[in-house]
Amino acid sequence: MSDFIEVSTVIAAHHPRELAEFYASFNDVEVVEGINNNHFLVFLRNGVKIQFYMPSKASSWPEKGRSCALCFKKEPSSDSLKALNDWSSELIGLGGKLLTEAKVESFGAEVWLLDPEGNVFLILVPSS
Repeated sequence: MSDFIEVSTVIAAHHPRELAEFYASFNDVEVVEGINNNHFLVFLRNGVKIQFYMPSKASSWPEKGRSCALCFKKEPSSDSLKALNDWSSELIGLGGKLLTEAKVESFGAEVWLLDPEGNVFLILVPSS
């Protein structure tokens, strides 16, 4: 039994390079080629690795949902809703789509979005 287990997030994509570029662009990192031309990686500054891949044609397409999703969190803000709205506008400009209305909670502001391929992800700006 191995002592080391690597954990990463994987996202099935019809266009894995383009989807990797979407996530890389707003995290200000580069896209790295993976094991073949249908596999790309994004290494976030906090050590998280996101893999983008095109599933085998022999496999059924993975279902989408919010039970397991990426969550991107910015620094806390005294006006978390404004910071969240500014950020979500930037993501919409990159090809994302709002899935829900922005919501203010006791911990900050959050909103669910869809990436350009319809995968759900959450963005969060904590209150300072």
